[in-house]
Amino acid sequence: MPLTGGEPVVADLGEARIAEGKQTGLIMPSVYRAPDVMLGMPWDNKVDIWAVGQMAWTLFEQGHLFKNQALENDIQHAQRFAEMISLLGPPPVEFLRRSEESLKFWDENGNWRDSVRIPEQSLESRESRLEGSNKIPFLNFLRKTLCWLPEERPTAEELLFDEWLRGDDY
Repeated sequence: MPLTGGEPVVADLGEARIAEGKQTGLIMPSVYRAPDVMLGMPWDNKVDIWAVGQMAWTLFEQGHLFKNQALENDIQHAQRFAEMISLLGPPPVEFLRRSEESLKFWDENGNWRDSVRIPEQSLESRESRLEGSNKIPFLNFLRKTLCWLPEERPTAEELLFDEWLRGDDY
């Protein structure tokens, strides 16, 4: 990260698994939980990319990206999804059709059911430590990692070459 001069190191100190292909089940601390996991979809290592984006926000901004940290019932899930929509835009219908659970929160056409109000905010308005063009690489990094469609999230190797993660000197 631009805050250090060394190579980035990513470590999983909790739920590391050795597995190939898609997995199922609830994983990840709720504060970093990917939407695919929240909706009960099969998942793979791309959920870790989602978590890296949120971890970068937490470390750099000194606070969690999503204010609702508990995910114990449908209302709390709706609150988190509303925050995601406000910061990332609505999920693609293609993504929502992968889970019957999504129908609790969106209709069959991908329209939000309005069970919880979508906050008026953006990544740009929430980011507070950078100014002007210095924000752009950081926000681009976040948008890469916090992508609704897991297959559109970069690999860990691709992230090693990200402009923000490497800093201006790379």
